[in-house]
Amino acid sequence: MRDWEIMNVPAKNYSTVTTGNDAPFFSIYTKKKNGSSMTKALLGPIDPADYQHYEGRSVDHHELPRFRNASFETTYPLGIVNLSDNTMPVNVKIIGYNPFIPNTINQW
Repeated sequence: MRDWEIMNVPAKNYSTVTTGNDAPFFSIYTKKKNGSSMTKALLGPIDPADYQHYEGRSVDHHELPRFRNASFETTYPLGIVNLSDNTMPVNVKIIGYNPFIPNTINQW
């Protein structure tokens, strides 16, 4: 996902490509009743082709624990990312909304 906004704060053309590995990301923290806890970035798996880079990475946050399974669904105006992992006690569904309405260009 890119060009996302939170609470109408624009992020158009904002790039998470930064020096090093300090780009922003979302994560989830879970704690089981037995006291064990786990944190994962809300990211899907990295393609094996993306492991080579001059910094040892070609994608941001390559060393963070990620979800093992990711899928993407679309039904305009929604984009839905599904994340799951056998080691996590939850499945994650991220829903993005596109407020753009096609064919509404003003006629001059």
